[in-house]
Amino acid sequence: MKTKLAIVSLLIIQFSSTAQLVRTVGVKGGAVAAAQSWDLASPFSLDTERRWGIDVGVFVEWLNMPVFSLSSELHYIQKGMKYSLPITTEEFPDGTGEYWIRSPRVDYLSIPLLGKARIPVEWLSPYVIAGPRVDFLLHTEGEGFEIVLDKFEKIDLGATIGVGLEVKVFDPAQLGIEFRFSPSFKDGYSSPYTKVRNSSLEFLFVAGV
Repeated sequence: MKTKLAIVSLLIIQFSSTAQLVRTVGVKGGAVAAAQSWDLASPFSLDTERRWGIDVGVFVEWLNMPVFSLSSELHYIQKGMKYSLPITTEEFPDGTGEYWIRSPRVDYLSIPLLGKARIPVEWLSPYVIAGPRVDFLLHTEGEGFEIVLDKFEKIDLGATIGVGLEVKVFDPAQLGIEFRFSPSFKDGYSSPYTKVRNSSLEFLFVAGV
């Protein structure tokens, strides 16, 4: 009986310690303005535009401290680019006003680990975030660019930096918004003639308890 009580007591102490380490758990979701730099054989490059997609994820914020915390996150995020090519004819060599448009996509499971520094002002707290990120390739939709996207690296390394604002609705619930920039450190595809690298801007809504 004493042994059982000791085990239960240890479990309660361990749970209490973990609870003190966890500041917030919650969800994040919003829009992604993704971009890809396509550097072709020098001095050429592909003139790409941003592609809009979605980003949804969950997070656990650690270290229940007034100013600093650490956020471990798991996201599904859509990246890629948009490419518009003017349609020309013999009659209209400068273009008909119509475009051949493609939006190739690369989907990732993204895992950032972000340091977070806030300025607590009663119920309103602006903050900055920064940290490393690992992305695991889940799926590609080539839309005419399969020759490159089908050979994309399975793991992408990068960083995420951003700013945000959290508002305490009622204790312990809070809502917020975040604006992030997430560049990659390495090419998703590289050959002697072509190099492709991801980056993205993310606009997220945050809900946590």
